[in-house]
Amino acid sequence: MEKINLTTEDQKNIAANFFPADTNAMGIVLIHQMRKSKESYDSLAPKFVEAGFNALAIDMRGHGESWGDRNQFSDAEYSNIIFDIKAAVEFLKNKNPNMKINLIGASISANNALKYAPIENVVSIIALSPGLDYHGVVPEEAVKNNSTTPILLVATDGDTYSRDSVTKLFSDSPLSAGQKEIVIYDGNAHGTDIFDTNKELLDKIIEWLKKFN
Repeated sequence: MEKINLTTEDQKNIAANFFPADTNAMGIVLIHQMRKSKESYDSLAPKFVEAGFNALAIDMRGHGESWGDRNQFSDAEYSNIIFDIKAAVEFLKNKNPNMKINLIGASISANNALKYAPIENVVSIIALSPGLDYHGVVPEEAVKNNSTTPILLVATDGDTYSRDSVTKLFSDSPLSAGQKEIVIYDGNAHGTDIFDTNKELLDKIIEWLKKFN
């Protein structure tokens, strides 16, 4: 694992952990949820590497070792997490301009990942516990306009807001059945915590990623 620092286009410092596989391998940007950090993926990233992916876990702004204090953020700053994602994608592209990039986001970062799809071509997006509106980050319009990037939507039945949100986003998506999928697990885990309560989710995601890479 390599600790790195990224600079976003709005000149913010973003800390990240890079887990390399091979410069010719596929890439995954891993983004955590509110009040967590890049270390949420410490036990998962090596498994993605074993599966043949370069994994880059970032501290989104206001969290961990990155710039800012989330307690002082406006809704606009939460929307700027999309710049953190862009910087992470650019880091992997600098390793190999032809690298295929996937995004895995949790909660508010899932919303930003879904909004990122129309901006830059990524291969697929896995959205863990997205919502229709987290701090003004609203992904619904982006999902409606995304006719090319496959999306896997994940929530738990007891996390009712996310469950209802993924159901709505899945319905709104114009993607074909083979390019969009919704998975709802039992329990009430949210975001990256779903990995702890549903061990099969990791295998599900790896299967999904390989389908499109």
